[in-house]
Amino acid sequence: MAQKPERNMSSQTNGDEKHPIGKKTGLCRSSYLILGILRSANAADRIRGLTVSEICGFERQSKPNTMHKKIKALESLGLISEGVKSGRAKTYYLTSAGAAELPEKQILNESEEK
Repeated sequence: MAQKPERNMSSQTNGDEKHPIGKKTGLCRSSYLILGILRSANAADRIRGLTVSEICGFERQSKPNTMHKKIKALESLGLISEGVKSGRAKTYYLTSAGAAELPEKQILNESEEK
């Protein structure tokens, strides 16, 4: 019986060689979306975290179970962390590592647009 050759997963990239963000963590678009939602909601500490339902309210496409799996994956990477409970629901907030993973916001002034 022939053995299957081992696949080298370390050689895979995220497809964007020019942009280093996500290269070390292998994040997908939905992961960046979750991180962006937490940043825009100022969920940067244990007190101001968002629940999975609140994140789903911003995202409007994924089901809560799918979103919970993505959140747990981000938590295992240290990009988000569990905050205080809101009733029975856990909350999640953006860690400093998660904030560093996101690109900086670019705000254009009206004078720069012209």
